Amino acid sequence: MRKIIYFALAIVFGFSFNSCSLDETNYTQVDQETAFTSEAGFQGAVNACYENLYYLYGKIDGIGNMEMGCDLWMYANQSGGYSAYTHYNNSELNCVNGPNQVVWNALYAMVGYCNTAIYYFNKNFNDADHMSKVAEAHFLRGFALFHIVEQYGDVVLDTLSIAEVGAGRENAYRSSEEDFYNQIISDLEYAAKYLPKTQSENGRATSVAAKAMLAKAWLQRTRLYTSKQHDRNGKAYPEDAEMYKKCAQEAFNWAKQVTEEAELYPSDATSSGSTKCWDGANNKTNKEFLFREAIDHISGMNPESWNRGRTAQYYQMSSSGASQYFGISSDGIRYRRQNVQIYTPTLYLLTKCFEPKEDTPDSRFGDSFYYKYYIGTPTYDVLQSNAAKFGKDTTLWITVNPRTKVKSFKCQIIGNVATAAQLKTNYPGMSYYADNDATWGGSYTFELENKDDALGCFVPNWPLDSAWIAHQKFLCANLTTQIFNEDGSFSSQTQYKSLMPSLKKFSCLQYCYDNQSWLGDFPIIRTTDIYLVAAEAAILMGEPAKGLDFLNTVRKHAAKSTDAGKMIVGQECMTIDYILKERARELCGEQWRWYDMKRTGNISEEFLNNQKSHEPRNPYVTTIQPRNVVRPIPQQFLDQIANADEFGTNGY
Repeated sequence: MRKIIYFALAIVFGFSFNSCSLDETNYTQVDQETAFTSEAGFQGAVNACYENLYYLYGKIDGIGNMEMGCDLWMYANQSGGYSAYTHYNNSELNCVNGPNQVVWNALYAMVGYCNTAIYYFNKNFNDADHMSKVAEAHFLRGFALFHIVEQYGDVVLDTLSIAEVGAGRENAYRSSEEDFYNQIISDLEYAAKYLPKTQSENGRATSVAAKAMLAKAWLQRTRLYTSKQHDRNGKAYPEDAEMYKKCAQEAFNWAKQVTEEAELYPSDATSSGSTKCWDGANNKTNKEFLFREAIDHISGMNPESWNRGRTAQYYQMSSSGASQYFGISSDGIRYRRQNVQIYTPTLYLLTKCFEPKEDTPDSRFGDSFYYKYYIGTPTYDVLQSNAAKFGKDTTLWITVNPRTKVKSFKCQIIGNVATAAQLKTNYPGMSYYADNDATWGGSYTFELENKDDALGCFVPNWPLDSAWIAHQKFLCANLTTQIFNEDGSFSSQTQYKSLMPSLKKFSCLQYCYDNQSWLGDFPIIRTTDIYLVAAEAAILMGEPAKGLDFLNTVRKHAAKSTDAGKMIVGQECMTIDYILKERARELCGEQWRWYDMKRTGNISEEFLNNQKSHEPRNPYVTTIQPRNVVRPIPQQFLDQIANADEFGTNGY
């Protein structure tokens, strides 16, 4: 499928927020009244509305704001402002935090582009032929405003283009979260009405995506009507039972519409629907990706060209630790560039959300994580000292020269790497590694994963027997006795600290460009997410029985058809706590978790810190404060307005 081609536009938001653009068509020297009254100019304005998705998905910046500070991930290795999000490190989570500024700028730039597209539609193209096109701008404005109000609270609700009011505004004014949600719902309803069900270009918004976002927005809005949530001054919102139930009912109704229109991959006797969803062969035409950040993998016509899809590398196990002594190499392409490890899964995610059993019918742990790592060389000789250090019975690999009677140690792992030609034979279809091997001069190796003799490291979420470990050539680690303590903190056995399962959702073979960049599409809203929205909304409506089928559909989708019956749960599982665990199993790493925690009132030390909760979740969250339910307002914005003192900093 084709994807959106971006135009570089001279649209600047009213407070001079920054945004990068491609230099494809430059209107900076042309009066915008001339530029945007043309058909090409209007189309370019709509295209530009998508551009800032680039800063939110597939790079580091959006991950902290959207996924971290919750129960699923901890700070792993490097700094650079990122522990601000995982652990609410208040010395780094402040008004000059770099990633936070990027998210603010990207969201407001998206709003600015959408405002301009909508303004010129109303002025010059207000006809039926263009309604489906401007509906994309309405969708993206509603989408951006959703993220703004959830990230920053009652900040600036701006719906006017600089073409109307100019770029010289000195004062900023807060709008209530209610006003934000009224605008969000209005934009998304317009989009749901006028967008087509399908688009010819990959990544464009559709009516189904708009309905899905409506379901998510209505569900998230329920948090405004429960006293569990607080405003920027720590004051509890007033409860409003009638509005709370209305929001839940609307969320359920919209979600139900989506489930009636959208498709799921069917499970069969050999593969679950979940496994098919994450199969790289389905990435570009994935029926379960209701809205996506589309990447041009043919011509590289993306912001920053081929420099895309780095998400996976931030979740990767480091190859500079123990695994290197068993042949795991940073030159391999399969497990991404491993010198920038930032996030590690919590013990809670690995063993409390996912079932810690080898024979579980649920495929999602294997769909979501690498826990088997294969060596990236034809052979690798393990040193006797390393084998002994990591629990091996070294006598198994000692031989005696029959002539000299000299003993020697030979523990060799036989690799299963592939040349470019072998990849193209064994994995037909798109493979950037295979297609571009000559360009790279063979500087990378590719670790095939169909031969367990080539295993170099094994880190599953189920317990391993020490006697079994002693007989394996490869490195093995027990999560609960060697990597983590019982409370979920890191073990004092430092030789195991770098080991962990690694998120693999965004690193399928077909679109590995190199060991850092990945050219697959990033799913922003998936169908199973909306099934779980319906289930949660039914609970909030006080009618949980209506949601059970939606929950069980997601669970059966995660198993082979022969195991589907084992996944069915009963009415006792229709609780918010269970739904949160199901969302963790289904959506971990997809940048919705912080919103889930905020919606359910769980951005709190009581929920996250092991010492105060009934389950180990995130032991390193020890400094969380009421203000942390919103992010700090960037200093660069406060410096640009005349009423900074009046506007405030969200308490930071």
